[in-house]
Amino acid sequence: MFPPSRFQRRTSVAAIAALIAVHSALASWVVSVAGNVQTRLIYPLAARFEPPALDPSANLSGIIVLGGGFERTREGVRLTRLHPEALLVITGASDQDYTYARKYAADPSRVVIEPNAKSTFDNARYTRRLLAPKPGENWLLVTSAAHMPRAVATFRGVDFPVLPWPVHDEPSQGDTASVQATHEYLGLIGYRLMGRTREFWPSLTSATPPGRWQSSRPGTAYVRARAAAAGT
Repeated sequence: MFPPSRFQRRTSVAAIAALIAVHSALASWVVSVAGNVQTRLIYPLAARFEPPALDPSANLSGIIVLGGGFERTREGVRLTRLHPEALLVITGASDQDYTYARKYAADPSRVVIEPNAKSTFDNARYTRRLLAPKPGENWLLVTSAAHMPRAVATFRGVDFPVLPWPVHDEPSQGDTASVQATHEYLGLIGYRLMGRTREFWPSLTSATPPGRWQSSRPGTAYVRARAAAAGT
């Protein structure tokens, strides 16, 4: 056999280079499409609720942080510095979250830990049992933005009105935005079918407790929470 000519060698090199270029372009397109799909899936969840305009002069009864991400706890602790009168309730989180909250909250004596919750439904029913919220109180709910629709719907389902305060953190370790979105959509459907919520897609109008912001008596919610915790 004759050795390949210079022309043939150049043609082979050009063909390989073209294949590499096509592969790179195709890979970039796939990544772009996948990214767009993930964005379209997660956006309706993450953009459903915006944080309310908090009036510094209004008394915030408490800040409820749902376990599942350290950024949620960090944000809850930050909010205690803006509203030191508020109770900080951490539910279903890790020991790291509890330690951080006790160490850095504006008033560590106003930190209440609810360690038994294993799900969003547990978060809602256990904190309601612990806090026994009353009309006129204002409770801020802190969780990931994509999780907020299901969390709000679940708290409403146990008759606990909350003010949503979404945290735009990253998906859990090992998850992608599409995995997180799928989990939340299935959760919304499942909770509705199981009767844990009254609405599949929570409306915006009932996100805020009825009536205007009202100042609740400082310490009232805290005293009730401590008494309830002591009785469990």
